[in-house]
Amino acid sequence: MRNFVFMKRILSLIVVMGACGLMLTNCRHDGQLPEQQVSFSADILPIIQLNCQHDGCHGTQNTSEFELMTYEDVMDHGKVKAGNPKDSKLYQAVTGSGEEFMPAAPYPALSERNLKLIYIWIGQGAKNN
Repeated sequence: MRNFVFMKRILSLIVVMGACGLMLTNCRHDGQLPEQQVSFSADILPIIQLNCQHDGCHGTQNTSEFELMTYEDVMDHGKVKAGNPKDSKLYQAVTGSGEEFMPAAPYPALSERNLKLIYIWIGQGAKNN
């Protein structure tokens, strides 16, 4: 009887862990957008400033092809398709789903929270707000 109870608990734990893993992998880009607006100036620009504007990258002292300093820079050079995050070069670059992965080494990848903010902002129309 003890073995049965023990096995039942183990099986329950496995099911719960599997469900949590499924939720974590699916919630990243589930296509559902919250009603709260993501702001370019308050939410997205700080992410870009901290992660993209390093020396030699996309700041004023850049050695890359382009700067990401303003809303216009992000829209043009990031080839942001308002309302369509998965087809936007910016989103593809930061998630590694495109031809390149940014930020480039040795800088760390963006946090899951920042990726989700970029996804939501583009999905909400990539407004200059």
